Amino acid sequence: MALPPGGHYAESWHKYAPLKPIDLGSNHLRWEIKDMPALDLEKIHDTPAWGALAARMSIKWGDAAVNGADNQWRTIGLWQEQLEEHRADPTPEITAKALELTAGAPDLYTKLSRITAYIQKNIRYFVVERGIGGWQAHYAADIYRNRYGDCKDKTTILIAMLQAIGVRALYLHVDSRRGIIDPDAPSLAGNHMITAIELPTAKTIRACWPASRPSTAKLC
Repeated sequence: MALPPGGHYAESWHKYAPLKPIDLGSNHLRWEIKDMPALDLEKIHDTPAWGALAARMSIKWGDAAVNGADNQWRTIGLWQEQLEEHRADPTPEITAKALELTAGAPDLYTKLSRITAYIQKNIRYFVVERGIGGWQAHYAADIYRNRYGDCKDKTTILIAMLQAIGVRALYLHVDSRRGIIDPDAPSLAGNHMITAIELPTAKTIRACWPASRPSTAKLC
């Protein structure tokens, strides 16, 4: 790694003890691992994805790079927040559709079901990536008009519709493979985006959640 004069970096390690870099001078660093043992995936019960077991090092650089899991996750979150800014702003058309879908709904669960069913049936899963497009969603207005998008686009239109009916929702970067995302090893590892929805508090849960789903209400 070649850093500019005075440059900062932070590192995190997954399934491997942190290794000190070799200083090559002139702000050049190198991490070197030799004789790495192979993964024996046959003798592990309910084997997770190999990437969850393999060693991984993640590097962040720039003025905001500070070691420590909390600091690194915060930096990743702020970067993602900048990419998402105003992407999920609901337009008048989106707001009107969300209100139409939820009209007469007796509780929050029914509202969520109607909106998600609409998105599943009407927003085709299709990926269009240019430049930062692998990480940044399109604007909700474009997704709604074009009727297609990938996982982060579908998340965006869902957040926009939920905002239109007064429900707070956020982007949540995840991975479909068990163990890939490690809380102790902050990184951008992951292959999917979903929506985190803020549910009502315990005091209001009965008023907005159907009585036929008591087990879910308890979890909330």
